[in-house]
Amino acid sequence: MRKVLLITNQTTLPGERGFMRNLSLYAMLEQTGHKVHLVTSKFNHYDKQHRDVILFHKNYPNFKISFIEEPGYKKNVSFKRIFSQWCFAKNLYKWFTDNVSNYDVVFMTVPTYEGAALVGRYCNKHHIPYIINVEDLWPEAMRMCIKSKILFNMLTWPLAFLADVVYKQADALIAVSQQYLNRAKSVNKKASQEAVIYLGADLEKFDQGVKMYAKEIQKPVQEFWICYIGTLGESYDIKTFIEAVNSLHKQGYTLIKAKILGRGPREKYFKTYAKHLGAEIDFVGFLPYEQMAAYLFHADVMINAIKKDSQSSIINKVSEYFASGKPTLNGSIHPEMRHLISEYNTGLNYIPENAEDLAQKILILYSDKKLCQKLGQNGRKLAQEFFDRKTSYKKIIEIIDSAQVQKYEK
Repeated sequence: MRKVLLITNQTTLPGERGFMRNLSLYAMLEQTGHKVHLVTSKFNHYDKQHRDVILFHKNYPNFKISFIEEPGYKKNVSFKRIFSQWCFAKNLYKWFTDNVSNYDVVFMTVPTYEGAALVGRYCNKHHIPYIINVEDLWPEAMRMCIKSKILFNMLTWPLAFLADVVYKQADALIAVSQQYLNRAKSVNKKASQEAVIYLGADLEKFDQGVKMYAKEIQKPVQEFWICYIGTLGESYDIKTFIEAVNSLHKQGYTLIKAKILGRGPREKYFKTYAKHLGAEIDFVGFLPYEQMAAYLFHADVMINAIKKDSQSSIINKVSEYFASGKPTLNGSIHPEMRHLISEYNTGLNYIPENAEDLAQKILILYSDKKLCQKLGQNGRKLAQEFFDRKTSYKKIIEIIDSAQVQKYEK
């Protein structure tokens, strides 16, 4: 079996909130006999805190991991973040050149790109198979912050150029959506292997959570729960969700309940806005994965509340939505996501940032339990077919095992 080096600037680790691709992949590689080592930042991007490395090694002595120093930052869009990523790249490259001879293949998750460009250049020069895993698109994801197209192109062209450099270096390409894969392929002319593999969910872990915690969650029989899970950030259209539910309450549909599970930089704003409207919104807060799964089990509908100008396609939370076996209200206008809803009949698409349309779609589901059951069953089937990491990630391991250095073709 190959010796595999996994590198990512941003990930969750055992004991931290969330459960991302790198942890599942790490575990599956170990289980299949690979020698695997994870390299990541000492700074936890999601909690904006530095990790206690000594404590981590004490709690997880068998986890093969190296931590790279970087100063960190408070805001996702800031010069401090740019500087922090530059420091990570510089320190990563030093660690990488000292240790890469111990591995047969490098699997690099992007973003970020600064470190990936340095690692890719070294791999190309020294004939080491280099696989890129695209989990988001930069600078495209920043379009929401800069509305003017001309200004956006002027300010972000250095990052777009750097992204092109990284994509070109890859001997194999993996992405979490077809859109992301197409972006990388638009400049990469040498990759011999490519695959779209959704971030997915560990269905076994999800179902275990339901069994463990379902009895602890009390839900009045007549209530109709609509659940949102994830970050309360700029990209997510929680405001419209609040408005739609508040409108329904004023029409007398008081048994429809909004349940928001998560935290984030816009949490205070959303709570203040709900209070301003006099809306009855339940901000549940962050729950550990297993408890979150049990909460979704009790819910009636999930909502993918996302703004219309968001560049995200198949985001992480939809895996759990489909896994729950409940219908999904989808506000994403991305064709790939809307296709999963309409083609597989797993929920209803609504017009993003349109509270009236969302309220109408909520009432359709609220008034038809049989429809909810049918859509939910279709969602669970979709999760089992395309989103279960234990099956879908086998393709990633196949690519890791067979990736070879490719000569660049103009």
